[in-house]
Amino acid sequence: MNKKREIMEAAFAYADMGLAVVLLGDSGTGRGKIPRFKSWGTRATNDEEILAEQFEQFPNSNIGVLLGPAGGVIDLEFDDDEGKKTAHELFGDATITPTYKSKRSIHRLFKWHPALPNIQKTYLRGLECRLGGGNAQTQSVLPPSVHENGEQYRWLPGLSPFEVEIAEIPEHVLHEITSGIDPTIASGTGKSPEEWRKIEEGLAEGGRNNGLASIVGRWLTRLTDDELDDADTVGRVYFAAVGVNQRNNPPLGEDEVQRTFASILKRERQRRIERATSTAIRSDTESEVAAIASGAPEPAGFRLVIIKGEPAVFWLYSSRFQNQEGRLVLSSAQIHSFSAVRTQGIEQAQVMLPKQLAKKWDSILESLLLSAETREPDPETHRPSIIAATILENAAGQSPVTEADARQYGVEGYHGVATLEDGNLAVSTTKLLAYIRGEGVLDKCNVAEVVAALRSMRGEERRGRRRWWYVPREGAHRLETMNSGQEMLGSECIQARSGDAQTMRRFDVVDGEVAEASNFDVF
Repeated sequence: MNKKREIMEAAFAYADMGLAVVLLGDSGTGRGKIPRFKSWGTRATNDEEILAEQFEQFPNSNIGVLLGPAGGVIDLEFDDDEGKKTAHELFGDATITPTYKSKRSIHRLFKWHPALPNIQKTYLRGLECRLGGGNAQTQSVLPPSVHENGEQYRWLPGLSPFEVEIAEIPEHVLHEITSGIDPTIASGTGKSPEEWRKIEEGLAEGGRNNGLASIVGRWLTRLTDDELDDADTVGRVYFAAVGVNQRNNPPLGEDEVQRTFASILKRERQRRIERATSTAIRSDTESEVAAIASGAPEPAGFRLVIIKGEPAVFWLYSSRFQNQEGRLVLSSAQIHSFSAVRTQGIEQAQVMLPKQLAKKWDSILESLLLSAETREPDPETHRPSIIAATILENAAGQSPVTEADARQYGVEGYHGVATLEDGNLAVSTTKLLAYIRGEGVLDKCNVAEVVAALRSMRGEERRGRRRWWYVPREGAHRLETMNSGQEMLGSECIQARSGDAQTMRRFDVVDGEVAEASNFDVF
């Protein structure tokens, strides 16, 4: 099996276990451990359909797992002799949990525990504890991903998640992690005075990066807000870090020191903004003041239009959005989640909404819904109706298949639609989406939108080797014709083969009565 297929199949297997998978790579080799997406923490997924869509976009990817409360797991790893000794003392041979080897580290996965400190990571006598807290996006690369040097990450024999369950973190380990944290230091370095002394005296290759990041984080968290924004004060901290690095054996390169310092400084400033800001930051003050002067202020500079339908579509307008329409097109699930709105702002309008809006989004949305304009859907642009029409169009000419075949083999065919023997439809969301995008049927269509349309057709999700949807033909007809003035509530079909054509006899049902019957041939 080639590596690309091996990684992809492993990703689906991890997703089936409930792990939130992150696609990784770089623009060069396609390997590496940089997440593929902006705001990747919100796009980590265990949904096979969404994962398939992501692999369609980035087929040559490594994979990681989201850590922390959102991902449900943590990663305890070491890459030097001190960490190895600590791991042996803490776990010995008695702790059985999925364990794997990277280029120079041994990683153990444990279930996330609510008693863990709300920090991204900490260190415990050379053991790196990647906890994924502190409102940070944290992931660890998983086997069988390929390192930049060509080596693969590998599960240790008998310790893959297919052979052993992810264990609860042992109580004595949980106690050591939590007791080693200074609650006044949000970076959560959790080191003893002896460990700090070793870092300041200089470290050997293998612990230099972590040591430098830890001590920079420690120094920066002790600064006041004014000091953190003062160039001279930050400069003194930087050159102190340069001095510590010169005692490393060998020292890190100057570029590496600058990158590390800049990353920790940015994180600390962002942490303070999120902690201290309790009101929304407005970037469109001119329109805000104009709205106030007119006596009709919009909540946080937004305006909402609801397009009625099954399901409804939400148009969120703001002067922030510099795309052609000045709006975001959102589903009901997206409009209720600020993280989803923020992601769509990046994708649709190339605008990053400030995180501080998240704190007030529920009240903002409540105001928007009260003042929202509602409109009837345009038959030519109502996206769920277009998806329904596309499904019916692709069903034409398809030879009937059994539901058992759909369960066993999935929905065959590039278009992602098959006609079942009972006249209803089987639909593959990923294949249908590929057709919609490839043929330009709908601009910026995504899996969530296709799934929403299938639900409005009274579709039912079913499982086999791959997930697929059972869709009543009457549901597709109802959605397709909802804006055309027809009152079709359903239809039943009897199928028969006649030469190279498929003859179908359709009974249209209106108000529960058979109103009309007609024959038509589909080639």
